[in-house]
Amino acid sequence: DVAVDSLADGTTVRIGDLGSLRTSLSSEGRDKAEEVNSGIIRGSSVIFHPGPRIRTMLAGMKYQKS
Repeated sequence: DVAVDSLADGTTVRIGDLGSLRTSLSSEGRDKAEEVNSGIIRGSSVIFHPGPRIRTMLAGMKYQKS
């Protein structure tokens, strides 16, 4: 799939008006650049950034206790 391949390459994937997806990594911190390597990466995830229509919808949501 093109979207999955693009995410694997580190490219942001736009999903029309819905928003975009990008990958993110978490790792252990290091003080020096020479200490950084792939072994300190703890995990990865996909982050969704909503587009304007979804942000507007979220801003106008009302909540009530069921």
